Amino acid sequence: MTDSATLQFGPFRLHGRNGPLLRDAVEIKLQPKALAALWTLLRQAGEVVTKAALMDAVWPGVVVGDDALTFQVQALRRALEDDPKAPRYVLTVHRIGFRFAAAVTSGLDALAVNPPQAEAADTFVGRMIEIDSLHALLDKARQGRRQIVFVTGEAGIGKTTLVSAFLAQARRRHPAMLIGRGQCIEHQGPAEAYLPVLDALGNLLRQAADDRPIEVLKRMAPGWLLQLPALMQADEHTALKRQAQGASHARVLRELAEALEHMSLQQPVLLVLEDLHWGDTATLDLLAMLGRRSQAAQLLIVVTYRPVDAILAEHPVRAVQLRLKAARQASELLLGYLDADAVALYLQQRSGTSQVAPELIRTLHARSGGHPLFLAQIFDYLTTQGQDLSASLAILETTLPQGLRDLIALQLAQLGPDEQKVLEVASVVGMDFAAALVAACTGIPVEAVERRCDHLARQGQFIRDHGLAIWPDGTSSGRYRFRHVLYEQALLQSLASGRRARLHRQIGDQLEAAYGERSREIAGELANHYERAAAVDKTVRYCIALAGIALERTAADEVRIQTQRGLDWLASLPAGSGRDEQELALRTAAARALQAQFGNHCREAQAHLSIVEGLTASVRDPALLQPALTVLWLSAHFQGRYEAALTHATTVRNLGQALAQPQLKSAGHAWASHSLHITGRHGEAEEEALLGMQQADLALRQRPGLLAVEPGCAAQTAYALTRWYLGFPDQALQAARAACASSALIGNPYVQCLMLSNGLGNVLLFRRDWAALQAVIAEAIALSEKYGHDDGLLLATQQGLIARCMLMDGDDALPLLLAMMDRERASGCMTRNLIAGYVHAAEGALLIGQIELAQRATASAMALIDEHGRRAWEPEIWRVRAKLLIARNPDQTEEAEACLQRSLDISRERRGRSLELRAALCLARLWTADDRAPDALALIRPLFERYAEGFETADLKEAAALIDALQVQPASAPTA
Repeated sequence: MTDSATLQFGPFRLHGRNGPLLRDAVEIKLQPKALAALWTLLRQAGEVVTKAALMDAVWPGVVVGDDALTFQVQALRRALEDDPKAPRYVLTVHRIGFRFAAAVTSGLDALAVNPPQAEAADTFVGRMIEIDSLHALLDKARQGRRQIVFVTGEAGIGKTTLVSAFLAQARRRHPAMLIGRGQCIEHQGPAEAYLPVLDALGNLLRQAADDRPIEVLKRMAPGWLLQLPALMQADEHTALKRQAQGASHARVLRELAEALEHMSLQQPVLLVLEDLHWGDTATLDLLAMLGRRSQAAQLLIVVTYRPVDAILAEHPVRAVQLRLKAARQASELLLGYLDADAVALYLQQRSGTSQVAPELIRTLHARSGGHPLFLAQIFDYLTTQGQDLSASLAILETTLPQGLRDLIALQLAQLGPDEQKVLEVASVVGMDFAAALVAACTGIPVEAVERRCDHLARQGQFIRDHGLAIWPDGTSSGRYRFRHVLYEQALLQSLASGRRARLHRQIGDQLEAAYGERSREIAGELANHYERAAAVDKTVRYCIALAGIALERTAADEVRIQTQRGLDWLASLPAGSGRDEQELALRTAAARALQAQFGNHCREAQAHLSIVEGLTASVRDPALLQPALTVLWLSAHFQGRYEAALTHATTVRNLGQALAQPQLKSAGHAWASHSLHITGRHGEAEEEALLGMQQADLALRQRPGLLAVEPGCAAQTAYALTRWYLGFPDQALQAARAACASSALIGNPYVQCLMLSNGLGNVLLFRRDWAALQAVIAEAIALSEKYGHDDGLLLATQQGLIARCMLMDGDDALPLLLAMMDRERASGCMTRNLIAGYVHAAEGALLIGQIELAQRATASAMALIDEHGRRAWEPEIWRVRAKLLIARNPDQTEEAEACLQRSLDISRERRGRSLELRAALCLARLWTADDRAPDALALIRPLFERYAEGFETADLKEAAALIDALQVQPASAPTA
């Protein structure tokens, strides 16, 4: 049925898609959109037409809300005098769409002179086996057996046509199904992370019958919804951003996988990702994960790509497909050429007759080779010759070139100069183009560009109508799309290199001006236009923006690609402050991605960091300095370069002072406190922590909000650790719990994981409160696994193994703990307190009589101090070494006593009263065994009496018990 047919129902007649609508020969006035809605409902009378399908038909290529559709349906009902409470014509199918209930008949349009011809885009032949296979896969998916299918073939073979026909049929058969279709775009440079997935998600959410899918994303995958700002309310953005902060790449993938699975519990989910030979590696990671997961899901993913293009470009999509197929987690539909019977059917449909000359079928099959695009183009060319198709065959022998490019060139030559210019510029814009953008680059008024494009689209030449393009500056114009990528490519290649470059620059400048402050939204498009124009400064600027976007999406590989792309172009710029600022931004992003991917101790980032450190001396922009100093401090601190870390912390603090930003000052003080306490400078660390907490409070008073809470959490944690070292175990616990409470307010899962394991977990470990530690560990592990926080997970696992060792479960836990410590030491990672891990491993080994293991663990701890200068735990090493010496030979205590005296001296020098107490307890017991009870009492009692809290901790309970035991022994003078 063509758009010119007449459809009749009751007393009404609709003459074609655009009307008029008549009732008993009287025209009923309706807006074009209402007529289009009525036409769509009439053509599918008796069937449910989903809201999404109706929106696609009425507003093709334009995103509209439900209100627009509701308005047009209401207008339609008024025109038809159809009562919504007792409808005769338009029935509402709650949450899904609408159904036309009356009988509809069709007749010929009296104005039609020639029989209608099917358009090439509507012709679908020769793919019945493939489309049946897709429906079979959908049926399996609807049974909860997830499916991934790769539809492959060369350009123009009909992949998009097959998928479009399948989607149309699937929508009719399963109106409630969630469908999202995403498209990759050809880029000269790297692709934007997750672009086709976000495109598909956006389509799925916009077309859904209700808000359930978007609510699932809000709850389970907020980071993905953040990338679709048009689907959120303004007040939701900040809350979702806090939830998504600190997400790892693995967490981002897992969240979307779980969200899709949850959506599919209620209704099947069908995702289409097209042209993945142009896709990004992050999308391929997601595809691989979705294939590997074994959970039941009503999920079908259809992927299209060109194998030859992927192989030539060394694109990894082919490898992903082969791995999934080998694991029986995906299937493939390889589209071949059409046979002679399919060509005959195609010609019958396009010509509108069942009588097609056999010679015509044979010639066109031979000339096209059964290639659908070649066949369509040859047919279109022949029909423009104004004579019988069979009579036109002779033209193929003389004037029709062999290649499709020549065929396109021949068609293009038949157009006027302005139409040729419009299409040439459009090819530089890309597959999709806005009339306003072409107008700006050609000097032709936008209305004239739209007239020419509309004419070409109506004639089925080169392009089709693709809705509206609306820019942030208010500009709106028609949007069009090339009918096939080969049109765009052939036109683009026909242009001289210099003209192409100039057009790319014009296009980039026009888009940048139109988007203004929102140009980051099209950073990928701008980067590619400026790159092709060799506009270095602009190319680098948008590479930086793309790297930032990839960082937000935790797509580390894309960060690496974009930063390297920017650095390659930057090398051609002369030295200067502008160049330094861009290089600092690029290298900081690269280092941040490597730290996120491989840990803060990551040595792979060092090449960038050494240059970043030099650039911070010349760059003065605080927006660039803050993240740069952050990565420098993280690297120095977690690689054990504490003096360098203190220098970076001081620089951040001074930057905050200069800018009057207490939040920055708080961060600098907090970082300094952590680095100081690690080196055993507990008094200085406490002072810095208190200053950090004060500045965080000031920041909150000056500008209430959650941004100042995070450095405040870091300062509270540092304060908690120094309080314990200085002999205030209850205050330490209180501060650690306060830091956890503050982190919960932020809503940043990364900070929450860190506060649980590195803050509260460490304080409980220091207090030897093993039962409480195990409860916190369980919470930390659950949270870290949920959000993909690897550092939090590893530290909590280490703490759990220590607790097991100290609770006499060392036979099983000790080998695991030592192996874990050895792996981390070999990697150079100092994120977790390896020295404390080795010391506790040694104590656990002594508890079960494993002397050799205790010796190895003690030696490893001592070596780490020499290598990295982590002095905070040094007194404990000497204490455990003394216990090891006594365990080896109980009769030789002189060397053990010297070790304990060394522990006492170091603790006293650093004001580390908690570690002093432990060393004193050990020495007092040694003296008691040597009949020196008065000496032991004289050592331990004054130290115990200095405590005003923490009497329920294990160390103070042990001290109290020992004092009681010593006081009942016969008095004697202490040994000199």
